[in-house]
Amino acid sequence: MERKQRQEKLLTMLKSSHEFKRTEDLAEALQISRRTVFNDIIDFENNGYVFEKKPGLGLRLNSIPQKLENDKNLWPISSRRSEEVKTLLIQGKTVTIQSLAEENMVAESSIIADFTWIRETILDDSTASLVGNEKGTYISGSELQWQKALIALNNYIIQTNNFSFDSPKLIEKFSEYYSTDVVQECNNMLRSLKDFNLYYVADYYALNMLNALIVLCYRIQNGHHHEIYKSSLVYDEANSLMYYLLAKDLLHNISIKLPLEFTEEDIRYLAIYLDVNRINFEVTKPKIDPIYEQLTKKMILQVSEAVGIDLNTDKVLFQNLYLHVAPMISRLKNNISIKNPMLDEIKKQYKVMFDLTWLITGSISTALDVTLTEDEIGFLTLHFLSALERHEKSHRVLVLCPNGTVASSIIASQIRRILPPLDIVEATSKEEIKHINLEDIDLIVSTFPLDQDKVPCVVVSNIITQSDLTNIEAVYRKKLAFPKRNSVKNTGVLEKYLKRKNIYISDDDDISQAQILKKLSDSFCNGGYVTKEYYSSLIEREKNGGTDI
Repeated sequence: MERKQRQEKLLTMLKSSHEFKRTEDLAEALQISRRTVFNDIIDFENNGYVFEKKPGLGLRLNSIPQKLENDKNLWPISSRRSEEVKTLLIQGKTVTIQSLAEENMVAESSIIADFTWIRETILDDSTASLVGNEKGTYISGSELQWQKALIALNNYIIQTNNFSFDSPKLIEKFSEYYSTDVVQECNNMLRSLKDFNLYYVADYYALNMLNALIVLCYRIQNGHHHEIYKSSLVYDEANSLMYYLLAKDLLHNISIKLPLEFTEEDIRYLAIYLDVNRINFEVTKPKIDPIYEQLTKKMILQVSEAVGIDLNTDKVLFQNLYLHVAPMISRLKNNISIKNPMLDEIKKQYKVMFDLTWLITGSISTALDVTLTEDEIGFLTLHFLSALERHEKSHRVLVLCPNGTVASSIIASQIRRILPPLDIVEATSKEEIKHINLEDIDLIVSTFPLDQDKVPCVVVSNIITQSDLTNIEAVYRKKLAFPKRNSVKNTGVLEKYLKRKNIYISDDDDISQAQILKKLSDSFCNGGYVTKEYYSSLIEREKNGGTDI
């Protein structure tokens, strides 16, 4: 989530209640760390916001800066400006100052003032731009920038009219700007989500979702589609895939009522929007299937035992995992396959977690007589990765090189060998660093000095040396800390398997992996642990993902 969007949401939560709020509750609601909440509160205080803080109770917002209370720009849009916004932003037409002045019977200076108001109030550096040339004045920008501008317009309408998701006149007002069928269908779809075992955590999340969905569907209806979007970091892009299936279902259900033809890029955009805005959905208690509930809890328990971190009380993980498992089983039983667009990257970047998830989900295959695909395993893996990051048990390390990601990837592969296996190590270039939110990064390893002091940074040589690795490890231990060796509870899960006679050690450099696996499987078979078919299944399993967990 971008800093501006996150802080706006945090302020909305603090303004909406006069009760004290604990930082851990705020962090959980926004799905960010407590550290990020503390940093945002400090930013607010530096800009004039006043908070009352009480130990054990939390904090509450007491007053906002006077300049914000007296903001004269924050007034409902006049009828003339409203029509200008519709012509430029909604219809995408080119206008001239002279024609608008004559049409509205006002001086050209009034129209110029209107354009200035649109630039300063609705548009910003991240949205489409209002530009002018000899042909006239028009909106220019990519599809992403154009939709950001429309979302900003909707936010202005919501703010100036003090609308909530349940405001009676909300749909009527949006229908003044967008086609009524799009506004009504998007509204109906979101309000009927409870029929799909879903409900919203908070009202402002629902309003954000309605805003973006109306804009997206309206643009699709008029033949506009998103371009291919790819984040510079694999984790950020992969993380949004947890919302991919939900985004696809939302657009599909809307297209049943409206003549919309959406593209893969439109789905990916909506998934990313759901992710960065932390749109949360939860399972309603009466509609939880006890079979899928037990399967979900069993998976969480087994992963908790395997990684030594208690995820059993993570409500977000249970909700997200359950919402994936239930329809997943239905798809598998009906031989319906889905494609995970980032499967190769997930298997490469998060091999340990992918393999662990594959092994643990074997119980689902056995219990329900279905065969899980790699694509489904990839989706499940992301849920566990996200949970580990929420619990701050995994760290994100960014590797930078000036000339591109190839050199960075080489360094990243060497760094992975000295850091905990659940840490996320990604490579990028000097050019891409400006597009990355460094607040989400815990450590930077760079071959050149960086002008920033928010994230610990280790400068290394272009060809990384043992001295560099030692320095990285030292900074990591000092700033982030390795997991304590005795911090993992001994659950006894492995004790019955780790017997001396079952451990094979060889100093033969010429022995192959297949030969080692054959020796081990023969030994296990003779000991009565496995059947004769175990070796062939082991080889097949190795093709799909490593067994070296």
